[in-house]
Amino acid sequence: MRLPFGQIFCRNRLSTTAEMVMEEEYLRLYKSAESYARMQAFYDNNLAKYGDLVTSQYVDTRFGKTHMLVAGPPDAPPLIMLQGMAGSAILWHHQLEDFAQTFRLFALDTVGQPGRSAPNPPSIMANEYVLWLLDVVEGLKLQRPHMMGISSGSWSIIQLGIEHPQKVGKAILLSPLRLARAKLDGSRWVGNALKKDTEDDKLEDRLTTREFSPSSDGRQYDMRLARAMALSTRHFNLTYAMGIDPQSSRWQKLRQGLRVVHFFTSPAKKSELAQFSAPCLVIMGEHESLYNPQKAARRAAAIPNAQVIIVPGAGHAAVFDKPEVINPVIIDFLNSD
Repeated sequence: MRLPFGQIFCRNRLSTTAEMVMEEEYLRLYKSAESYARMQAFYDNNLAKYGDLVTSQYVDTRFGKTHMLVAGPPDAPPLIMLQGMAGSAILWHHQLEDFAQTFRLFALDTVGQPGRSAPNPPSIMANEYVLWLLDVVEGLKLQRPHMMGISSGSWSIIQLGIEHPQKVGKAILLSPLRLARAKLDGSRWVGNALKKDTEDDKLEDRLTTREFSPSSDGRQYDMRLARAMALSTRHFNLTYAMGIDPQSSRWQKLRQGLRVVHFFTSPAKKSELAQFSAPCLVIMGEHESLYNPQKAARRAAAIPNAQVIIVPGAGHAAVFDKPEVINPVIIDFLNSD
């Protein structure tokens, strides 16, 4: 089955060898051509909801073209926004309009993740996300842009700030990966992936922000996040995106997988965190599921210029749970002297 490629590359039928290679590369990120089509339709439908607020832009990197949604006054202070694993730029729906009043926003689709960027995942183990983010900053010709990331996106910002401190202005670190030892229980995710009733709608009912928030929370969950989680679980090849080669033997995949799991669950050394000198605001939820937020807050003290906020009533998806609380705090921090 041919990949429905017209929305990204051309309206004509694929014919060249280069296009066929690109098609094969994109298919590695998804479980089928139908899976790719479903996730692109979700992206397009939600992009349309922004109307004239955002425009699409690409920048070249050593990992291929990076797509981003751009908003805000061209002469306003720049703010780069990074989602976590299996996320994309459209999931900043609680922030784009508010933040575009004050900043020039660049909401990135990470390469090798869902969205419109090149299907080439940087190596997590070789710290290549730093190289990709460095290419983005230099390609956009930005001078010390502010940066905001969720989970693994925050970790990429920390690493860039350690290796290239002159490239990062202020940083907003939302539940950053590796701040403390991870305690995320993957059994629910594995169970959901193995259930026979894996239609998107049924998964959406199970995979909601309540996977990240307290089960006693009776609030209406964020439907766009819930749908994105369901689609990624059903259709996105996360193992390939995390650097596990699908052509490897079963034992090679196991070794690769264990290395990746160890990396994601192990906390960074305090001596490493101490090298991140950018002024930063660390935000976690009271019911953070990635790690114990109190322990993470104590370890964040190793970051020289960090302020830490634990948001009551929020979980790992704090920017989705409490945007009315978090957005003004972030804007005030970025605007402060």
